[in-house]
Amino acid sequence: MKFVRYLFLLLFLCGAAVAQTPQKVSIYDVDLKEQTPYLPKFLKEYEKANSQFDSHYRFRWRMSPVFDRSFKNTIRNFGTNEARIDNETENRLLLELKRIPKEFYPYLGPKLHTLPGLSGKILDLPGIKETKHKFPERIASAFRDIEGIEYLSPGLYIFLMPEVWGENLDSIEFPNMSKKRKYPINARVDRAIMQKAMKKIKLSDFVGKNPFATANKGIRNFNAGKYTPLSAADVQAVALSFDELNKMNDNLEFLVQLISFNSVINYWDEKNGVNPNVSYLKTVVNPCQSIVRKFRWLGKYAEFQEAIGKQGFGLEDWAYTCDKTVKAYRVATLYPQGNVALKALQTGYYDKLISPYNFTREEKELQNYFMNAILAMYETTEADVDAVRPNLSLLSQKLPQAGTSYLGSPFVYNP
Repeated sequence: MKFVRYLFLLLFLCGAAVAQTPQKVSIYDVDLKEQTPYLPKFLKEYEKANSQFDSHYRFRWRMSPVFDRSFKNTIRNFGTNEARIDNETENRLLLELKRIPKEFYPYLGPKLHTLPGLSGKILDLPGIKETKHKFPERIASAFRDIEGIEYLSPGLYIFLMPEVWGENLDSIEFPNMSKKRKYPINARVDRAIMQKAMKKIKLSDFVGKNPFATANKGIRNFNAGKYTPLSAADVQAVALSFDELNKMNDNLEFLVQLISFNSVINYWDEKNGVNPNVSYLKTVVNPCQSIVRKFRWLGKYAEFQEAIGKQGFGLEDWAYTCDKTVKAYRVATLYPQGNVALKALQTGYYDKLISPYNFTREEKELQNYFMNAILAMYETTEADVDAVRPNLSLLSQKLPQAGTSYLGSPFVYNP
């Protein structure tokens, strides 16, 4: 499966290509003291802004005897315009198609021809145009003798490609993204060099420096703030707090409400000048603060306070202590190779490695947000990591499962 591994490696490197060491990561912080809007009124505004249909003619008693000219022009334009998807999306798809080898086209083109709304910009692309209603001529040997294979859904054609199964790997020549420099298809890592590099990567190289951090093993810090150093007792209290919180998380109806409410808060952030990518990534970097924020918006802070109060927490106290615990846990459970990857992101090494690739300005901006969010996920202190280590077993049992939505927020540890 070298071919598949190469694709995943390429995607990872491309994603990390433009990462720079951020000057500060405060854009991913959650404002727990924000002035929230009057919710019933704001929800009406949100629903109107995100409605998928025009309710102008929903009720007979609201109709004017004269047909609305603006509405008429809108529906006429929709009915005669060939481009059914926005140009930005279409241009991005066109760019990706031009980047990949044309050998992929027979396995992607038939599916594209089944999608409603794609314009000729995509469907008339040389190599894609010829694949309409056409079954790929080259398929993996394991599928050649299957009767009726030609009736397979076009969306699954990509899995018929011989190279996906390790066949004919030399038949595809990947295009060079730079005319000046060629990159080998098979990227190999010298293990001796990797081991030498890992020995030089220390914990202090990638954890943040906190001037207030001191080694504190046992004292419980009540009313903790954002920069209060963790103690082992704090970490234990956070872990045990999830026992009571699980009761709310098991309420399916309420859980669905919390998950759907993410888009409402994102809309509020964007309305107040926050980049849409940042609004989403806040919940990944600081899941606990995001949970408390949603409970405050919904007016459910009393129920939440009752649950965490059994461990001596207040809302903000728990939010900050929990997120510091999660970040220190991420670092404490990180594999050595992950340490090297974080250091490479900090120093901008991937920038130099993949800089010739032809990324658009929008793609670079998006990748920067994601790469800086990864660094923010691991922003901790040596003192906090030391406080987490004695509780690793307890945390692995009590913390929400990685990749799951807990109280409407994603918990990601080591992606």
